[in-house]
Amino acid sequence: MLRVSARTAAARVGDAWSLYTRMSGTLAALEQGRITLAKARILDAETANPSPEHTGQVEQQVLTMAGQQTPGQLRAATRRAVLTADPAAAQKRPGQATRLRNPVANQRVRRG
Repeated sequence: MLRVSARTAAARVGDAWSLYTRMSGTLAALEQGRITLAKARILDAETANPSPEHTGQVEQQVLTMAGQQTPGQLRAATRRAVLTADPAAAQKRPGQATRLRNPVANQRVRRG
């Protein structure tokens, strides 16, 4: 960890923590070599909004084919699974992505 930036180190620790605490099935698939780290990150990112119960459902549904899918196919399958399991959480994602993409534009401007 001494040879990476603080941001990279924080991202790696964040990924590990999320997989350990929220995504046990994904972590197991990663440890067994059934999916790549990139695919684990896709699953983690796409299941950020659903409840833990819904996240578990999505995980079970998409992990069966994740090893044979491309990252794009996995992302699409995960989004469909989230939409089916928890439609309200799926609707939160676009607004959250916009806020994360441009945080400076979302700050309130203080005047005088």
